Formats: sequence, C-alpha cells, structure tokens
Amino acid sequence: MSEVMIQADGLVKIYKSKQTEVLALQGLDLTVEKGELTALIGNSGSGKSTFVKLLLRIYDPTEGRILLDGIDLKEYDINEIRKFYGVLFQDYVKFSDSVHNCIGFGNIEEIQNADGIAEAAKLTGANAFIENYKDGYETNLSKMFFNDAIEPSGGQWQKLAISRAVYSNAQVLVLDEPTAALDPKSEVRMFDTFKKISELKSTLIISHRMYITKLADKIILLENGNLIEEGSFEELIKMKKEFYSMYKIQSDSYSMSVE
Repeated sequence: MSEVMIQADGLVKIYKSKQTEVLALQGLDLTVEKGELTALIGNSGSGKSTFVKLLLRIYDPTEGRILLDGIDLKEYDINEIRKFYGVLFQDYVKFSDSVHNCIGFGNIEEIQNADGIAEAAKLTGANAFIENYKDGYETNLSKMFFNDAIEPSGGQWQKLAISRAVYSNAQVLVLDEPTAALDPKSEVRMFDTFKKISELKSTLIISHRMYITKLADKIILLENGNLIEEGSFEELIKMKKEFYSMYKIQSDSYSMSVE
C-alpha cells in the first residue's frame, strides 16, 4: 500500500440520547502520504478521537466512506486492518511480563527476534534504562505477578509502549498523545525520534503539544468536527488564522513561565 486516503464525504453521527443527535465529523477529504509525519490537532471535542477510531475501523461512519488506497475500508479483512496500523493510545497496556515480551508483543510473529526488539528500544531511547536493569531485556516488569519485578516510571512505561508500536510490522503508526508522561527534555528528543520513524513508517500523531507541528510534514486542524486548516507549519503560520493563534498562545505561555 503506497498511501492512505481518508475520505469521509458524508458525516458521522454520535447519539448522546434518543432525542439528541450530535454530528461528530463532517465533510472531511484528505490524504496521508507514505513516509509523512502528520500532526492531528484541535481542542477537546474537535473530533480527533472520532477521526482515529474511524481510521482504525473501531466503528464505521454513518454516512460517507473511508478509503485506504482507494478501496473502502469495509472491504478489507479486519485482521488485515489491524496489522496495517500500529497504535498507541493514551491508556496503553502495561504488560506484566519481561521487557523482551513487552516490546515483542508489537509483532507476535517476530517475538523471538531479540536483535529487532533491541533495535526498536534503541530507536525510542528505552534502551538507556533497560540496559541498567540487572537482567536486561529478560527483566520482569510490574509486581502484579512477579515479586522480583521492576516497576518502571510512567515515562519509562510510555517509552516501552512506543517501542512496542515501533516494533510492529505496521505501515502506519497512530500515536495518541505519545509523550504525555515524559519530562520536557525527553519529550523533545522523542519528537525528533518520531521524525526519524516517519521515514520508515507513515506516522500520525494526535497531540496538544504544538512543538510537534514544527517537525510535521502536514498539520491537520479540526474544530467542531470540521477540517478548518491543513498544510505545513510554515503555510499555516503565514495564514495567521486559528493555528497561528493556538501556536502563539502556547509558545507565549512557555515564555511567561520561563520569565
């Protein structure tokens, strides 16, 4: 598959009650090319989560179509769709198992590939703390089942989860707030890592952090279920519309906190 075309030419409906019908998304028409790093941004309630769930076919659009390489998503075998995407949600799983398996579960067919797992950890920076463990990649994680287990910090768990997504055989990575548990320095380094990863796999990042938009090949800005701006960082800054305002507010807040 050379590209991912997402086209919802109708609308998506979410029912809050029998009496109330709310439109979650409508009139989307965009393409995500292979090898791109795409940033999906927008305020809470803008439709980001709905967009991702439709893309992953967690549920189907009420009207309109979602196309993958020009073919309706419904025509694909659901297991093929699951393999095509590598996903990291905010509420990722913390496996009570060895470090090796915790990462290897991203690609069950290659779970015995120790070199490949180590390479994924190296790419995300997880190797830095894994190599300090007494048993390295054979270290057990989480004391839920193992008395001698290591309990990683929130940021370490997140790096392991990102490593698992990277290790998958997926062609497209979908990362939902992938740096939420990281400290600022680690976050910046991880965003640079995502840029490198996007050269190998198409990468879609959902984030409130505006720093990632400077590295993205394409930015998609949603508001109230509509795509209101799309383009590169430079293009959207020059437009001086909603994206420009959002970026300026966040960058100004950082400047004030430093001062």
